[in-house]
Amino acid sequence: MNKRGFTLIELLAVMAILILFGLLGYTLVQSSINAYSRMTTGQEGARKARLALDYIQSRIRQSDGSDRINVIANPVGDGDALLIKGESVDDDGLYIMASDGMLYECYAPTNQSPTLELSQSVVAVEGFTILKGDDGLTLRVTYQQGDDIGYLDRLIAIRSVGKEGKR
Repeated sequence: MNKRGFTLIELLAVMAILILFGLLGYTLVQSSINAYSRMTTGQEGARKARLALDYIQSRIRQSDGSDRINVIANPVGDGDALLIKGESVDDDGLYIMASDGMLYECYAPTNQSPTLELSQSVVAVEGFTILKGDDGLTLRVTYQQGDDIGYLDRLIAIRSVGKEGKR
């Protein structure tokens, strides 16, 4: 430094150091934002899958009676669906099914196939499968976890054993 101020080289050196620190700070912040986004995306999918399983379990618990719960072919898409029959023959059945990345419920007469137009969406899920065993139903809900697909399984003990769709 001379008596009149800083030289041009000193100013350029300080500016280069400040720019380097700025770029390092930006890179750190950007990588933190990306990591947080990946983490919350997976958590959101898992939260929706838990919500779907809780919903299905509560519907089964409300209606678990003699031969009222049946696993059937999905009437609106691929895979399985649940049919929870009403208490009497005249009551509508509750269909729980997945289609196009959404879990749906539909009340319809058990002798009539439900449609998406009559259905109410419950929660977004990638898929829904049901395995019926001697000890109950094993439900698997698949969900988007960042770039991957995750899944949650839940075994639900039931009293009723439907004749349709045994696996």
